[in-house]
Amino acid sequence: MSFKKVFSPAAALILAATVAATALAADVAGTWTWTTKTKKGKETQSTLTLSVQGDKLTGDLLRGKKSREISNGSIKGDEISFEVKTERNGQEIVQKFAGKVEGDTITGTTSGGRPGGGGKSRDWEAKRSK
Repeated sequence: MSFKKVFSPAAALILAATVAATALAADVAGTWTWTTKTKKGKETQSTLTLSVQGDKLTGDLLRGKKSREISNGSIKGDEISFEVKTERNGQEIVQKFAGKVEGDTITGTTSGGRPGGGGKSRDWEAKRSK
């Protein structure tokens, strides 16, 4: 049996699986918004702009007047995850987001957001901007 006869069907199967997985990924490209309340009760709007390249998620998160690029973004089916890094008092702070996409809504949790990785987990829900 030649290498070519064994490799060709295997390569075709892998390619088909990759294409199918990409086709099943949720449509998250675009702009999403949500509102959060601070401890003092002030509401802050967040605007998330996402782009998808294969299984990689890129974009920016705008909170108030500050925009941050997302990093380590990924999408698998209807599940997304990404991080937002910022600096406060010379320390890097990483906030991690995970969510599930259902139509024009993303629901999920966020964790971190405190120096040293601390901070409690919070729920978030974003709606697609039309």
